[in-house]
Amino acid sequence: MTQSPPLGTALAGALAPWREAWRVRRAHPRWAVLWAAQASQYQAFRLSRRHRDAVLAAATPEELTAQIEDAERAEQARQAARKIVWR
Repeated sequence: MTQSPPLGTALAGALAPWREAWRVRRAHPRWAVLWAAQASQYQAFRLSRRHRDAVLAAATPEELTAQIEDAERAEQARQAARKIVWR
């Protein structure tokens, strides 16, 4: 007869993706980050009303972090380009 792991270990494993989503959210406060358990992916949405079109998804928190940083750099570049045009 096999023994199942203690509930604490199983629960900790089940909560790990949510904890990672929270870590990414804390690092990027302008984004809502969550773990979509049924899809087994992390998702991020901009909190800005102006930029709600950005919806990102990734299999790992590292991939999602990279996508968020890329989106932020692209937005900064667009803002800089607008400033140059208006001068």
